[in-house]
Amino acid sequence: MTKGWSWASIGMCEAPHRGALVMDQISIQHWKPGCVRESVAVGTRVGEAAPLFKRNRTPGMVGGEMETILGPNTTYQGILKSDGNIRIDGVYEEGRIETAGNVIIGPSAKVLADIVANSIQVWGAVRGDITARGRLEILSGGRVWGDVRVASLLIDEGGVFQGQVVMAGEELEPLALSPREVVGPPTARETDASTTAEALS
Repeated sequence: MTKGWSWASIGMCEAPHRGALVMDQISIQHWKPGCVRESVAVGTRVGEAAPLFKRNRTPGMVGGEMETILGPNTTYQGILKSDGNIRIDGVYEEGRIETAGNVIIGPSAKVLADIVANSIQVWGAVRGDITARGRLEILSGGRVWGDVRVASLLIDEGGVFQGQVVMAGEELEPLALSPREVVGPPTARETDASTTAEALS
């Protein structure tokens, strides 16, 4: 396992909210029954830190203006590198997206590529591995298939995720349980030694 990361495996299922289990600084929310694998969403603590964006929102700018926009009638493949924010509304058939800024995957977008960015909003469909130095948000209607490495992950109601999550965080010491001392009946050798000692005394 990579140092400084903890693993979580997540199945796929659409997500009406049910309850929540709070672990450290992560909220794991359980979704509807009947899924092949239990599906969970990892976000902020319930009722505490507010999400990066308000709920019931529409796709918007993440931390500034969009410098690169791939329109809904555009198909692209290859490597896209940028220092600014990127918005994808079209089809990204194959390749890799790398930026020091943020990425929005619009509702009409279909992306078959790996993504490396600061923070990422997914309203459309992404099949590929994702690395976010900040937060990855899978909004209502968003779909992600792939492994992700993130500092924070939020899945809205109606979002779908299938893959593995590696969350950045402080390295935790492994839980060490000291074995109990087992006190049992004396062995035959111990009984014989005790009897011999009594006979000699």
